[in-house]
Amino acid sequence: MPEEKKDVKQKPSRSYNFELVINKLHYENDLRKVQIGNTLYGAYPVVIIDLSLDPSDIILNKIYGKEPMKLTIKLLGRGQENIPLETIEFELMSISGSDSMPQMSQLETKDGDSQPKQRVDVSFMTISRKSYKTMTVLVNELLENMTPKEAIEYIVKKYSTAELVYDSEGQNTEKIKQLLLQPTTLYNTINYIDTNYGLFSGASNLGGYCQYDNKLYVMNLTKKMTKDYEFIVYHLSTDSPSSKKIIENSNDGKTFYTYNQLSSKYDGNTKFAGVGRNVTYVIKPENSLFKNLKVDYVELAKEFGAVFKGKTIDVDPEATRTTYKTLSTGSGGESDVFLKARLAREIIGLATVSLDLEKNLPVLPLMKVGSIVKLDSKTVEYVDLTGKYILQSSQLIFTRNSNDWESTANILLMRTNKSI
Repeated sequence: MPEEKKDVKQKPSRSYNFELVINKLHYENDLRKVQIGNTLYGAYPVVIIDLSLDPSDIILNKIYGKEPMKLTIKLLGRGQENIPLETIEFELMSISGSDSMPQMSQLETKDGDSQPKQRVDVSFMTISRKSYKTMTVLVNELLENMTPKEAIEYIVKKYSTAELVYDSEGQNTEKIKQLLLQPTTLYNTINYIDTNYGLFSGASNLGGYCQYDNKLYVMNLTKKMTKDYEFIVYHLSTDSPSSKKIIENSNDGKTFYTYNQLSSKYDGNTKFAGVGRNVTYVIKPENSLFKNLKVDYVELAKEFGAVFKGKTIDVDPEATRTTYKTLSTGSGGESDVFLKARLAREIIGLATVSLDLEKNLPVLPLMKVGSIVKLDSKTVEYVDLTGKYILQSSQLIFTRNSNDWESTANILLMRTNKSI
């Protein structure tokens, strides 16, 4: 049942507090499950909310998705009463909802009271309201003599209220003499500029990623691999003598662990077979008929991919071939940054590792896609997978069990080379 807000004294535990407000009514007592999905190649987070409601409340309170949903998640520290270790506040909009209504009756009980309330499962797929507005706003501009960063700064400031967080290293500093941005979304506009001119000498995260707090991140993923990791995941074996100490340190928000099996994948031959190795691009400079830019795809992967330690890129020679492509950068220049940017995006995630985490997880680190993660495997079978990766995606699942909440997460890590 939804209810008016009351001051409730929370029990101290290493758990979560959830608060869900729709049209000024609180639904946290009806909340059963919350899933938060983030992916580096999406535009914003996706949140799925599962409720158990009485059908009459759905009708009477108009729980159809029209009203904004305000979801607050607090991670409580063990033994700390009402003192959250982290707080996340979502302002959500529903993009789809489903429920199953049972047949209702008008019969009354002998005492004249209506029948006990029934409950049905209701699920809402939601997205961040501000992030959605930012990334889908319509952009249409004619810009002159700007670098890619200057162009993106201009359109983000003009068309949105988002805070732009743009990586400083490896930027393309070449001026675009004339840039016509035809009517499309902000997300597609950033993607267009990167594809045709190159944001960085390396791989970007496509059209940017706008977090729930309306911060728009445009990242140089290639340069990120040279930075220190933001959190570490230990893959433990059951007989590891260091497991106890690692588990004790896992409450710091930067240390995670798992005993579960890792799943790894490598798409080197598939990618190189589709693009070729020795690629010749024919561009159209301003003052000449044409110019050839030749690229060794494998060598480019070593320099502009997300490579950790070793420079070996595993690829079968039979999977590569020479291809020729014709295109214009559109800038009238002779820069090859757009090539490095475009091809680096293809090979940034040749190798991926998927793993599951448990045990009352901090939320914020796992939502920050694009961050650097260190994987430290304590098992012989997976030791070659050790090293730094980029957090490509995360799926956090919170499930209510009696009065407590339990959390699990699946994270997908990526880099260019499979092993060290």
